[in-house]
Amino acid sequence: MIVNNANTALDHDEIVALVGRRARNDTREIDGVVVAGCYQHGDGFESVFLWPMTYVPVAVDRPFREYEELREAFNGYATRVMTDAITERPAPEMTKGAVLDTFFDLDGKRFVKPAPPMGKASEFFIRGRPRANSTGIDVCPTVAIIYPELTRSEWSELTELAPWESDLGETYEAWLKRRDEALATATALEPVLTIPVTIDGWLAWTGGEVPFDLVSSVTEYAHHLFEGQVKLIIERARSADRTRIVPPRYMVALIELIGQDEANDVSHIAIVRERPGSEPEVTSVVENLRIFHLHAVCLAAAYAMRYGVEHVLWRKDLRYAWT
Repeated sequence: MIVNNANTALDHDEIVALVGRRARNDTREIDGVVVAGCYQHGDGFESVFLWPMTYVPVAVDRPFREYEELREAFNGYATRVMTDAITERPAPEMTKGAVLDTFFDLDGKRFVKPAPPMGKASEFFIRGRPRANSTGIDVCPTVAIIYPELTRSEWSELTELAPWESDLGETYEAWLKRRDEALATATALEPVLTIPVTIDGWLAWTGGEVPFDLVSSVTEYAHHLFEGQVKLIIERARSADRTRIVPPRYMVALIELIGQDEANDVSHIAIVRERPGSEPEVTSVVENLRIFHLHAVCLAAAYAMRYGVEHVLWRKDLRYAWT
């Protein structure tokens, strides 16, 4: 008889299958194996304790006739333990932690075995059971590198306003070269966005002052414009599954929820163009990013600005989610 009371890497069905394979390797001394265990599943408010027991026959011609009596005794023991746990303070050796995710990292990749779902949606956590977030991210992270976009005339006017500013470059072509160098630093998590800047708008923002560090000021103004626009896109972002009117073109963030920790979620971002009477046209932007829902939506909004898309929708894939 095998009783699992501490190994959470495998659930009961997996242990039953493993034991069955091992026992059948040599059937001369084994007629059958009883596999039992105690598993706690909890979300901080609700706890579910499972005490499964399964008989794995090896020699089918030699049945375990006392199995039903053993199972009845095991169930009786489980009932007594759970009753004592509810009516009295359990002894330290009787305490038990909940089943958690199991994961490890190898060659820059994370492998996760999610904790099994609790079976039904929580009646207490109406928006879903709480999940850990070991990323340490509690505010919107940087989702873009901003570079001010200047026309030739705007660039010329700035050089007249601040002839000392070497960061503008000696020529407009030199300025564009710096822009191209900035674009080359883009990553999947931090795309480079060029934000059009006008002299009139910038001067209104500075209150008419021309600071000595002019390029830094213009770049800060470009950040100001970006933040205003990206916040509007984020505020308008909606669940694709709850949107009745789907825009003809939008950016979609698909988030695969994996287990109990948002740090293990995987997200994909794509541009979708709806086509009446046929399947939508989907163009991938980035794939397989280990970022969670809010991070993915913010990043999708940045990519929406980059590609001139006005709307962001999101969808959650719950196949490996902890619910």
